[in-house]
Amino acid sequence: MTEELADTTYPCGALEVKGNGAHTPLGELHLWPGGLCKCSNTLQIDTHALSQQNSVDSETCLVSLPSITLARYRPLRHRLMEHPRGLVEMVGQVTDTLHDLYHTWGMLHRNVSYTNILWEPEPDGRARFVLNDFDLPVQLDGDGNTAGTATALHRAGTLAFVAMELLENMAKPVGSQTVLHQLYHDYESLFWVALWSAMKTERNISDAMDKEIRAVVSRWETGDYETIAHRKNSLSTTNELQELPFTPSFKPLGWFLSDLFDTIVTAWQVMKQEGRAAFWDVRAARSAEEVKHEWISRDKIQEVVNAHRRVPT
Repeated sequence: MTEELADTTYPCGALEVKGNGAHTPLGELHLWPGGLCKCSNTLQIDTHALSQQNSVDSETCLVSLPSITLARYRPLRHRLMEHPRGLVEMVGQVTDTLHDLYHTWGMLHRNVSYTNILWEPEPDGRARFVLNDFDLPVQLDGDGNTAGTATALHRAGTLAFVAMELLENMAKPVGSQTVLHQLYHDYESLFWVALWSAMKTERNISDAMDKEIRAVVSRWETGDYETIAHRKNSLSTTNELQELPFTPSFKPLGWFLSDLFDTIVTAWQVMKQEGRAAFWDVRAARSAEEVKHEWISRDKIQEVVNAHRRVPT
């Protein structure tokens, strides 16, 4: 079917399909089993609608789309340049979105990055953040497992945000890549977006700081997968995170980012502890996936977000 969207919001259960002001044709809408759709326009996830609505319209569908930015949404950078502490709220809202995509809609985003998070102003001046670009999602089967193959994927410009475990898996020869993309990988990607934002958003900085930041960020974007994973992991083993060159406006958020990263590090520490326990008693250990789902979770992340929301500006 073909339809025109003219700066209008079309509610669809807990999701909203939003059109721009250029009368962009929707094009053909393809419905597939499991409620997944595809069309030639774009879909924005309304984080508040997802997190606040308890019921889901049975006719609602998700849309897998290319990245077409709509006029009403603005780049994340524009909000954070004026309101650096909006980084805390952004992490909280996008965490809720990723959680509800997984648990309500049975979908993993798999491409959380700086350019895929947009925002729009609320009437009271606050920001509502939206997650964009749904052309690399994967659906879950009835048991909550990834349907089909969901190994790590990346595209130019997103390596800096890929989870460490996925990078290590991507370094393995084809055929031996056994790690499937999980919700906690998207949460970890969100952390890397926040960390990147604290260094790359502010532009009115000295040439020396700009050079230092470029050197740090390039370590997460260049080299082979295993090397990049090792460089990221070094943040937890050498206290390197607190030494990163956060720009002046984001320097006060260093402890927020450190606490956020602790949720990831703690998961690995618990896994090691339970692994040692399993050496003596196999019943004492849980799977690595169980531990990571428990510790790299919405609840753990929101504990950090809520604690730092209360920090005075």
